[in-house]
Amino acid sequence: MVRTGKNVDLKVLHIVVARCFDDVLIELCTMLVEHDLVCVHIDRKSSSSNIPPFFKNHPNFILCEPRIKVYHGDFSIIEAYMQAYELCRPLLTGVDYINVLSGQDYPVRELSDFRTFLEENKGRSYINIVPVPVTDNTYHNGSMNQPFMSTVNWPGKKPIYFFDRMNSFNYIWSGNKLDVLQYRSYPFEKNRTLYSIIRWVKKYRTFNRLNNQLRGWRPIPEFPVYGGSAWITVTYDVMEFFRASLLDSKNKKIISYLRRLKYADEFTIQTLLMNLRYPRMDMIINSDLRYINWTKADFYGHPAFVREEDISLISQSNAFFCRKADKTSIDLINQHLLNRPT
Repeated sequence: MVRTGKNVDLKVLHIVVARCFDDVLIELCTMLVEHDLVCVHIDRKSSSSNIPPFFKNHPNFILCEPRIKVYHGDFSIIEAYMQAYELCRPLLTGVDYINVLSGQDYPVRELSDFRTFLEENKGRSYINIVPVPVTDNTYHNGSMNQPFMSTVNWPGKKPIYFFDRMNSFNYIWSGNKLDVLQYRSYPFEKNRTLYSIIRWVKKYRTFNRLNNQLRGWRPIPEFPVYGGSAWITVTYDVMEFFRASLLDSKNKKIISYLRRLKYADEFTIQTLLMNLRYPRMDMIINSDLRYINWTKADFYGHPAFVREEDISLISQSNAFFCRKADKTSIDLINQHLLNRPT
């Protein structure tokens, strides 16, 4: 494995879950492979997964195969980066850190600074962990409370899962009724006629009530749930513990529950680590080392792209990466934070 940079002894695997090889992903990976091993999982729904020529024979670049279909806020995000991790495990002798990124992440500080930080804090992992439900509904635009909204606002009734893989609707308790909050399109992504019919039908309360009865009631979990960012920087030991937890049949019940949650990617590793008592929780720092602007998140739970007003906030933060970045974001970051030519 090629190693360059200030801290040549630190071994890092970057796992990137992306939709396709767009300009942002290419620029991100071009920076990462200068220092570390990079494994990219491209969404199976993508029309193209061809590796750009620069990466084809690069000793630090791996394209994850086979690929899976990945959906926003879904357990498939966890499956995608664990698939990449499994592929790389034979190469990870002596690895220190696994850094999980989305295809819309971008460094906001020099990668040599990131490596220096990890070297100085070697053994510590960085995961955002929040007990659920939270009292501050501004966190993640309120999405962190949605799996438990019914238990908080619907006393005396048996709560249900707000999202079920067998059902394409997300529910929220508002006032005196359950409303369909958001249509999840992935089962019908290629059928626009069916998509239109479902969008029309979901407006009617009778259908909502009938659909709710067909789903049936499900009990709340017998274990505490924790949430946080899906993007993590962890030691090899933490990732191995997480992998073993997912594979252990004793955890089937808890994993089955997590799979059904809306935004399952933001609950899985946090809930498993806390409930299965990872032995070195004192070495897990409650931070994801990312700058994410949730104050301008859209209705579907996507954080805002980095813009000029974010630059000063990023420079004052402890972030080493940002989410989300597009070409405009990259130009701003390169100019104001990385002193790179745009």
